[in-house]
Amino acid sequence: MERKNSYQKMWGAHAMGVFWGELVMRNFSRKNKYKTVAGISEKNAVFYYHKSVGTAFYNSVPEMDVSGAIGRERFSNQKELKKYIENSKEAIGKSDALYFDVLKEDLDKKNARALFNLLEAQADCFNEIYSYYHACQPQYFSEIEKDIKLYLAKKGLSREANYYIGLLSSQEELDVIAKEEVEWLTIARMMQEKKLDRASLVEASEMENKLKRHIDKYMSLGSGEGGRPWDKKYYWGIFEKIDFDINKKISDINERKKVLMQEKEAFIREKEISNEVVELANAVGKLGMLRLEIRLSWMRFSHTITNTLLALGKEISLDNILEIRMDEIRNIIENNDHAVTEEEIKRRQEAFLFLVENEEEKLFIGNEAISLKEKLVPSEISDTLEIKGFVACKGMVRGKVFMIDWNNKNLTEAMRNMAEGAILIAGQTRPQLMPVIKKAAAIVTDEGGIMCHAAIVSRELNIPCIIGTKIATQVLKDGDLVEVDANEGIVRIIKN
Repeated sequence: MERKNSYQKMWGAHAMGVFWGELVMRNFSRKNKYKTVAGISEKNAVFYYHKSVGTAFYNSVPEMDVSGAIGRERFSNQKELKKYIENSKEAIGKSDALYFDVLKEDLDKKNARALFNLLEAQADCFNEIYSYYHACQPQYFSEIEKDIKLYLAKKGLSREANYYIGLLSSQEELDVIAKEEVEWLTIARMMQEKKLDRASLVEASEMENKLKRHIDKYMSLGSGEGGRPWDKKYYWGIFEKIDFDINKKISDINERKKVLMQEKEAFIREKEISNEVVELANAVGKLGMLRLEIRLSWMRFSHTITNTLLALGKEISLDNILEIRMDEIRNIIENNDHAVTEEEIKRRQEAFLFLVENEEEKLFIGNEAISLKEKLVPSEISDTLEIKGFVACKGMVRGKVFMIDWNNKNLTEAMRNMAEGAILIAGQTRPQLMPVIKKAAAIVTDEGGIMCHAAIVSRELNIPCIIGTKIATQVLKDGDLVEVDANEGIVRIIKN
């Protein structure tokens, strides 16, 4: 099958099912009523799942180039930038309001029709907030990044341009990840002062409520899309292991931010960086912080939508509801028509591919999906002993590789057992990886741009980080001894 588009992998994750594949891909089809206002320009995309490799999402390379030009025009204009931020925050407020309302619902007491109505409302809200999230994907910053790199090159600073762009885009405000930690540590300090344990917390209603509000607000930081969130058990587990001075820890977080901003100011002053470039980098930084907030908002919905979906599956006696599309669910509710056969569900569980071409959405399953994926996106395999990427945060360390495999059913346990000082390797980092990120000596990712999660948190935590290697997860394996040279953007395999 001859195709005009070539595709580039944007992210990979664990299995999410046909329902979630369709919900994500709706963003690029003409079914997305929020596409224009959010500013999504792409009309072609691929979402692929295979049980041995999890899920992966791909954008059209030619369209990504166009997106870069659109992003430059949009985000370098202060008026347009302000409008986008305001609209995004309005969408966050709307989605969070519905999320907290759903948390109060007793799903087990609702009938199938009520659950489906609730599912549709959440899916629509997810679609809106995810549209704003996609409209600030890395490709929308590519031309802005080129402009700043060109400016830095003229000043003789091209060698470490990625690091300097990250530095210039750093913001005074703590990002949502750091905010969660500071807020949690503040609660933990109060619990220590009151000498509370698991039993006495229930009696201390004020503290119980503080912890509950914190969990409701940040629970999805611990989950994969639709996975189990951070709950009271999680927080009690880390509370009971606190063996450090909480006040010092909070002070260290704030001090690191202060040092980062001083470094930024010194760089601007010493290198005489123009106000125009400073303003452009600040715009990128603001959007990077906003992107994390938007992500947290739609991740919350991943949790409640999945719960609603599973409750609905129980109500209509459908065990594999995660493999059923929205219209198919509607058909079951309204017409009692179970059109999807068990054989088709098995083929969907083996592999599926959603293809959006010119805003038209198509689903392929089983062997047909596997074959089409290889035609659209050939595998990138390399036997190299040296992997190159872009510097997000400088430094040089050696250590043993710890691979993030989203298909690992015991990933949470594996993360808990990750050794201090390991080299964290992932397709991309996500907020739920923060417990291992804090233990890592360095971070290396396949994907990512100047405002990806790995770039932001590595600068905040001062962890050496290389992003955009494309092949790190394919070349490296658990236990490999590597040297991460985040001054040059090179990962060297010492022993495998």
